[in-house]
Amino acid sequence: CFGFTVVECSEEYMAKRRETEKERTKIRVYIGESIQRWRELRRQKGFQSDVHVAKFLLDRWQAVLTLPFRVAVWRDEAREGRKDTSKP
Repeated sequence: CFGFTVVECSEEYMAKRRETEKERTKIRVYIGESIQRWRELRRQKGFQSDVHVAKFLLDRWQAVLTLPFRVAVWRDEAREGRKDTSKP
């Protein structure tokens, strides 16, 4: 805040802070009572941030959604006698 008074500097800082908080609010997710489970998962997995927890959960969900497809491919390969018949 070079060249500004303390009040001007403080007002500028607060305006930037309000704008930053406004942007963060747009991406915030409220999980209500599940916060305890969230924190426990974060602690158990040793994640450093909530971003890591969210990515982990999304990756797991995607894996669950694609599991029936992977099992079907494995069964088809096993029926056809392909070499690699290891389960997914």
